[in-house]
Amino acid sequence: MSSSVKGITYPSGSNSFNIDILQLFVDEALDVEIALVMLHEMVHATLKVHQGHEGFTSFIDIYKDFTREEYGSELHHGIMAENYIQPIANALAQLIIIESIWKFIP
Repeated sequence: MSSSVKGITYPSGSNSFNIDILQLFVDEALDVEIALVMLHEMVHATLKVHQGHEGFTSFIDIYKDFTREEYGSELHHGIMAENYIQPIANALAQLIIIESIWKFIP
């Protein structure tokens, strides 16, 4: 992994993937930052499962097929943002709420 890469997703079987997070990052990151990287890597895993089912070999092919399947001819980053930014933000917000509640539990 390069210094800017915090996690990596790789296959571990049919429709199964491992996610590794750089230990140096984990040692220094906030829980919410680790959660963000995990959610990001889960999106990669989702696209890689789609790739396996459709037999595509490049990310461009996966991206085009995924967005074409969902949205017809509209192939742009706005579609990806519409589908992934809000769910990731919601998951992170829930994590922050849960962490704040845990602080008050003895």
